[in-house]
Amino acid sequence: MSSLLYAFTRLYRIADYPIYFFSDEAIQTVNAADLVRYRFHDYWGNFLPTYFENEFLFNISLSVYLQVLPFLLFGRSVAVTRAVSALVTLLGTAAVALFLRRAFRVRIWWAAILFLTATPAWFLHSRTAFETALMVSFFAVFLYLYLLYRTRSPRYLYPALLCAGLVFYSYSPGQVVALALLGALFLSDLKYHLDHRRTGFVGLLLLVVMTVPYLRFQAQHPGATYFHLRVVNSYWLNALPPLEKLALFGKNYLVGLSPAYWYLPNQVDLARHVMDGYGHILLATLPFAVLGLLICLRNVRSSAHRMVLIAALVSPVGGAMAETGVTRALAFVVPAAMLTTLGLEAVLAPAYRRWGVARPSLGVLAALGLTGIFLLNQALLHGSTWTRQYGLGGMQYGARQVFAEIAELLEQDQRARVLLSPTWANGTDILARFFAPDEPRLELMNIDWVLEARQTIDDHTVLVMTPEEYEQALAEPKLSDISVLRVLPYPDGGAGFYFVNLQYSAEADALLEAEAEARRQPVSETIQLFGMDVVVSHSQFEEGRLSDVFDGDTFSLVRTARLNPAVLVFEFPSPVLISGVSVTTGSMDVGLTAMLFPHDGSEAEVFRGTFTGLPGDPTVELEFDDDSVKIERLELRIEKLGDHEEAQVHVREVVFH
Repeated sequence: MSSLLYAFTRLYRIADYPIYFFSDEAIQTVNAADLVRYRFHDYWGNFLPTYFENEFLFNISLSVYLQVLPFLLFGRSVAVTRAVSALVTLLGTAAVALFLRRAFRVRIWWAAILFLTATPAWFLHSRTAFETALMVSFFAVFLYLYLLYRTRSPRYLYPALLCAGLVFYSYSPGQVVALALLGALFLSDLKYHLDHRRTGFVGLLLLVVMTVPYLRFQAQHPGATYFHLRVVNSYWLNALPPLEKLALFGKNYLVGLSPAYWYLPNQVDLARHVMDGYGHILLATLPFAVLGLLICLRNVRSSAHRMVLIAALVSPVGGAMAETGVTRALAFVVPAAMLTTLGLEAVLAPAYRRWGVARPSLGVLAALGLTGIFLLNQALLHGSTWTRQYGLGGMQYGARQVFAEIAELLEQDQRARVLLSPTWANGTDILARFFAPDEPRLELMNIDWVLEARQTIDDHTVLVMTPEEYEQALAEPKLSDISVLRVLPYPDGGAGFYFVNLQYSAEADALLEAEAEARRQPVSETIQLFGMDVVVSHSQFEEGRLSDVFDGDTFSLVRTARLNPAVLVFEFPSPVLISGVSVTTGSMDVGLTAMLFPHDGSEAEVFRGTFTGLPGDPTVELEFDDDSVKIERLELRIEKLGDHEEAQVHVREVVFH
């Protein structure tokens, strides 16, 4: 009964709540489709790859493989993509309940399923295709299998370790959680492990085998983990003293254990990861969780009670590695369900003695079951207006709706060409590959693309833009004849997406040329080089500052404002001797030219290099003559070969030798 109710609250209208369909969900099926298309090879030709790219990060693995068969059977579907994840969570919730029944003989063991049914954070995320739901589910299954290893047969160690591997490969924070969990349980039950050392040795071999896919990935993409940590801004990679890093870890870790974080509404998490007005866990259940905690502490000599405590203690570890968020720390709901059910069982003990088990159990079933139904009803009725931040910084609403509207438009007009703004969501290109794969008449371009240079636009060209971009278009003198074909509303009735025809004005060409001329004018900055203040005139940057390419960090960069090549002119107040230069760029073929002007006024020396067939983010180098004289000026040109003069050049680092 509990599992049926749980399944209903997860699968009923699963495409309608959460109201967004995020690119992190779509990428699961998109990668599954590519895996099938390329006969289970990835873009680099690796068979059965360990990890897949989500935009530019390798951070999804198991979730892609789980989507392969559903994709083959049903194609691309929001409901199917989410349902795959939801069905896996059904397995996880069952494991929590079975753990309670076997470990503690809890008479209302099934109440743990109802608790998770009515837990807001779990309700929301178990209705998505985010990998965190898979990680939490396998976390729960591992605990149950490990319990069987401790209480039924040592042979259960093998499936338990396999499940720990699924935790590791399902979600990147799960890597830390899996390792911490295994380490803590090894120490907790050391005597038992030693008594069954033969089984443990085979289990160790199994762990070694399970690391092979990860080691293969590291060999194929050696910088991927570092890049991932930089993108999530992990403080472990910052230039901080070790004690300060440990202090930050402790602070984030304690947030992940804090009752205030879990049981009270918070402003820490993004709007799309919370249910408005609710804590991540219902506040009314906190007293039962506290009582369950006291029971476990009182029985800490029991392996099963220690397991619950260990599960609670390790669950926030993955989130604490960067910044604690509900998706990274979501595994906490598993021990929370166990503690709450233990506490509830203790509170009901007098009722059992007076009325038997049936009547109190029916009360629990009614209370938690109706709460779960109420939560579902609230989400479907009011979830769309809990926040009115529908754009990039909020819910990123509109994937299903806008692509359905575009499909209808393209069907009505066979000559239509749609330019969809990508600014309203992360990974809009992934959403396009999910909803409109291989559609040649759909392009991702925002209003800036139209305004930066004259593009080919006719009466059949439709721009789909956000309200902010529509206002920008109305105020732009380069545009005229702006007509709105249709408006797709947000859930609150406000304008969400404008479908627009427009033309260039008579003044557009003159305005564009004036902007291009202004953009070609260099700007100057002063930086410290060779122990002196050096004035550098350089091409205008659209992103970054000149100091970003002299900070010794190839993660930071500058991007030119549609200027190719990037030009940097260094004026040294005192002559310097330079024997060469290394330049790290974005992924491209590189043309590098250096002009050296001697301080004695003699003729400049020119050094050129052409570099093609390079790896991603390459570093190229020019060596100057060994007998180079001291120079007072150096001009450096970094060209993106094979591209036009308005291409953007990404420069990560410049190092003089």
